[in-house]
Amino acid sequence: MEEVAASVPFGGDGQTNNAFRNDEGQIHVNERTYAAEPGVCTAVISSPATSFNVRNESGRTVEFFTGITCDNGGAIATIGPRNSSSAIPGTTVFDGAVVPFALVGSFRVIQDHH
Repeated sequence: MEEVAASVPFGGDGQTNNAFRNDEGQIHVNERTYAAEPGVCTAVISSPATSFNVRNESGRTVEFFTGITCDNGGAIATIGPRNSSSAIPGTTVFDGAVVPFALVGSFRVIQDHH
């Protein structure tokens, strides 16, 4: 399964790197790792089209959306701090053929107020 990220703050190349802030934690979407930076909408693309598996290793809440932007309707999944969710659907993208080419989704981290 190949996955491509459209917006990659502080990583997203599947490798842990020193740019991750210790106080923010990490979000894992399928095989990629992202910083849990509040307010940033990150688009993720999975090919071949299947579903998204999200593991939230941060102390914040993650909202997952179908489509490439975080403002196209309500979140289809909410993943709490140090929790995970699997088989999250996305928007299927076709390349002119009958077979799905990719699955598109996006997520954002919410700044939780204690």
